Formats: sequence, C-alpha cells, structure tokens
Amino acid sequence: MVAKNDGEVGCWPLVARRLFLQQAPISEVICAIRTHANWTTVELQECLMHELPLDRASTVSEKYRRGVIKAIIAALDGYELHEELIAAYIAMPTVPEMSGWSELTFDVPPTPIRVRVGDTIGGGAETGCVLWPAALFLSAWLWSRVGDFDGQHVLELGAGCGLVGLVAAQCSQAASVTLTDFVPQTLENLEYNAAGLRADGVQGIPDVRVRRLDWNEYACSGCSNIDVADVVIAADLVYDHALLPALAATIAGLLREPTASPAASAGGSCGVLNGSQSRRALLASERRSDETWEKLERALRQQHLQWSDRSREGQAAAFCSDCPFFCQRNQVSRISLLELTLQACARDNLSSEGWTQKEDPRES
Repeated sequence: MVAKNDGEVGCWPLVARRLFLQQAPISEVICAIRTHANWTTVELQECLMHELPLDRASTVSEKYRRGVIKAIIAALDGYELHEELIAAYIAMPTVPEMSGWSELTFDVPPTPIRVRVGDTIGGGAETGCVLWPAALFLSAWLWSRVGDFDGQHVLELGAGCGLVGLVAAQCSQAASVTLTDFVPQTLENLEYNAAGLRADGVQGIPDVRVRRLDWNEYACSGCSNIDVADVVIAADLVYDHALLPALAATIAGLLREPTASPAASAGGSCGVLNGSQSRRALLASERRSDETWEKLERALRQQHLQWSDRSREGQAAAFCSDCPFFCQRNQVSRISLLELTLQACARDNLSSEGWTQKEDPRES
C-alpha cells in the first residue's frame, strides 16, 4: 500500500486512516495526510479528525494515538488549529495507560479484519503476540491471490496473532483454516482473534480453528490431533538455527499427510507429490543473515522439499496502491517468499519416524 492523492476531499483521508488503524510508522501517516495540498485548512483538519479515531474509545494504543496527535500539531506549526484537534491533545494523559494490548484493523472486504496484538514482547507470549513484517508481506500476497485456496484446508504454522490465517479465511473459499502455535498466551490470543472473525458473521467464511502444535514434538512423533492441510502457510519463522530442522520436518510431514480434499487430489504435476498447485507450503521470512538462510535451505533439502521463489509476486502485491496491508519498502527488500513442495521421491524415501535422517548427498 502506498499513499496517493485521489484529488477528492472525500477520498483523501482514507489512506491515512488505513495506516493509522494498522499503527504504521507515524511518519508514514503524516506523509499520507500531507498528500492533499490544502490539508492545513481548518475545514480539512475537521475532515481528518472525523476519519482518524483519536479519542480514548479507540482500540489503537494510547501511546500511538498521542504520538500521531503530537505529529499532526507539529506539522501544523504556524497554522490555525481546529478546536477538536486541540481538545484531543488536551484530553490525552501525560503518561499513557499501558493495557498491554491494542487492536490493528485491516480494510479487507467484505468486512475489516481486526487483530489484537501485544504492545510489548514478553509477558508469557514472547514474540507470538507481535505482528512482524513478513506476516504483512504474506498477507498482501494472499490478498492478491483470491481463489487460490478454494476448497482446500489451510494451516498456519507459528501463527502468532493469526493475521495471515485470517486473511486466508476471508479472501478465499477455503474448506477450513487452522491456526497453530504452542505458547499458551499466544494460543489464547489466537482464539480471541479467530472469535472476532467468526463474530462478524460474514457468509462464506470457513471454519477457523486454533490448535497447539510444537514442531519438535510433531517432527519426532507426529501429532494425531492436528488437522489435515492442503496448504501450509508460515511467516517470520526463520530466526533460530536450532529450530530449522524441526520446522522443515513439520512442513514435510504435514504435506505428506493424506488429504480428503478434492482440490488437493486433482492434478499431478511430474516430479511433485499431489501436484505443484495442490499440496504446498508458503514460507515468508526476513533474511536476517546468509548463514541462517543457508541452514534453512539445507534443512529443506534434507526433507526432500523443493522450492520456487515468489518474492517478486509478494513485492508487487505489497506495493499495489489498494493493498490493505502497509509494508515498509526497506523491510520488504529483505523478505523472501518461498513456495515449497515435496519431491516425488518423498513418497517412498522420507521416514515417518522424525526429522533425524541421512544428510542430503549434496551436503557431503
């Protein structure tokens, strides 16, 4: 999503509103506001105040709202201020209240997706209740591929706050969507966000479930209570070298599981199990270091997973002018999107006893 001046007062504040509701960098909100040449007039300030929920009833964090108000006032230095803007600033407490949670809103038709996120890292949820850049990137790609997952069972690994899975649920006619993680507080927040999507009552939304899934446990012994997946989606999970073998083994194991989905059993591309467009995984992550990425690729090869790079498609979706997800350009350049499929030889050669197996010959 990029800011642009639509030339009409009625459309002008909407980009700024989208950015505000996602708690995008305040500098980006101000840039979007400045796109209208006459935004400093009292009349357009009033229009802006009506679009941005700056009052204390807003679910956007108080600290963020205060920052936006201060930035708008600073940008209006030397101009007359609208009384509502002054009142909003005066009403803000000197020390913002810290509830620990805030809500991000994404304008995804037919109804906005609302996601509760943690204001800080820790408190039992560690990194699981924070929205990371690769999740926005993968969400943008999913949003641009409406219909790709119709009739399929989608499972999100390490779902965190669940945005990617919720986008898959709302932007497709998937048979089901399963959100997985293993930290208790993260699972509680996932259930909260999934319940919010269910409560909207949108017709055609598939069944959205929340399940506990520990990669190490699954890779070593399998997991009987996990839902079958035709498509596995995952964002920002490539960061800890020690977890990469289990991550790769979990993806391979999920793609090996039998599926009853007609969409997944159709096709049969040569060299790929069940067809390259059916059983697959989509893994988006920031490339934090060459060493980490090399270890990821090695773990994938050991599990007989092959991949194609969809990063350019993700970039095109993220920078589309009407994309409902804000992605910072400097972050997008560091994110890769891989489409993973099992090689045909995996039918017979992959062990079902865990991820400890003979190394790929190319690694010796």
